[in-house]
Amino acid sequence: MATSSPFMSEILNAKNIWILLGCVTLTGLAVMALWARRKMQRWRSLPFHDRTDSSLFLSYKSDDAGLVRFIAEQMTAQGIDVWFNEYRILLSGWEGEFEDDLKAGVSRTRRAVFFTNAKWAQSAWCVNAEAGQLLSRLGKDDCLEVRIPPHPSPHEKVPALAMLPHISTDDPDRWTLLAQVFHALGCPDLQTSPRPCSPRPLRGRVNGIPYELDMAGWTAYGGAHVSMGDLVLPRLTQIDRGTRMSVNVIVGKRGSERQDVNDLDDRRVFQNLRGLARSYFQGNPLAGDCVGVHLVLQSGLSHGAFTYWGKFAWCRKYSIILAAKDGGADVEFHFTCSVYGPFSEFCRVAWHFDDLVASLRYGAWSTD
Repeated sequence: MATSSPFMSEILNAKNIWILLGCVTLTGLAVMALWARRKMQRWRSLPFHDRTDSSLFLSYKSDDAGLVRFIAEQMTAQGIDVWFNEYRILLSGWEGEFEDDLKAGVSRTRRAVFFTNAKWAQSAWCVNAEAGQLLSRLGKDDCLEVRIPPHPSPHEKVPALAMLPHISTDDPDRWTLLAQVFHALGCPDLQTSPRPCSPRPLRGRVNGIPYELDMAGWTAYGGAHVSMGDLVLPRLTQIDRGTRMSVNVIVGKRGSERQDVNDLDDRRVFQNLRGLARSYFQGNPLAGDCVGVHLVLQSGLSHGAFTYWGKFAWCRKYSIILAAKDGGADVEFHFTCSVYGPFSEFCRVAWHFDDLVASLRYGAWSTD
């Protein structure tokens, strides 16, 4: 009876070990892939997906979008179910009527905050469709007025506002105002405001015209370079309480003339924003799923920004279009900002991106 040699037994044992190691490796990779997929699904989920109800409705004029967006996103980060127009603008998709969703939001919220001033009082939509309906349905105990700044015209248009608890400020520090709003609503205490960083200007030129960004708190990687005719700025990164953020900035000429987004009638503001988002995302099928369309006021002009899920991270893209200063085509600064974490973390840190974009100056500084 033939028996296998010790040499052949060693080969077979080694082969079995490699097969076993391969099976273990494949199993480990499958488990890791499943874990990663489930993590992405958790990150991608939205608290307000397909919902027209909310626990808190925010009424504001579009000129105050930046401040109210900061408050709305900090509330969302704390788990408060907020109706904020910029994140509910696409509830019915591109073809839906936003006004119908807005009316449903007004009729189905449980509390309301009115950010009032003279411009708010000039908006028939804010005065009638929002304040008029909300005050008659909710009553004063479930409403709060935030006067930014105090002005008689909101009370002249809506006398019932005078009966509400209120916060007044002439020059709001956003972190102080946020804490006051949370306290007035009986919400849990927030983190303290971050310590200010010393300015760190990033300067350069676009077609001979100087620009400047304040990259305080950010770390820059690489240098500015030209790619396919556009200027690519250094990549910026930052970590805030363990959440990683990154920003890519590309600057180039724009072929078409810029169009102003803001308007006295807020309904037209949102129609304009929807139009901007629709043209971008339908023209770029790989861009991601848009969930928010934002009004950005920069250099005295209105611009658009989009929040979307970008496959592995939550992203916000800003399109800042400024006059070229050299008589040529307008210049477009594209900021693509990413957060690697759930939507609540994106909302918590998104103010970093808004601040970076707000720091942009073009055509006013020397690089000497």
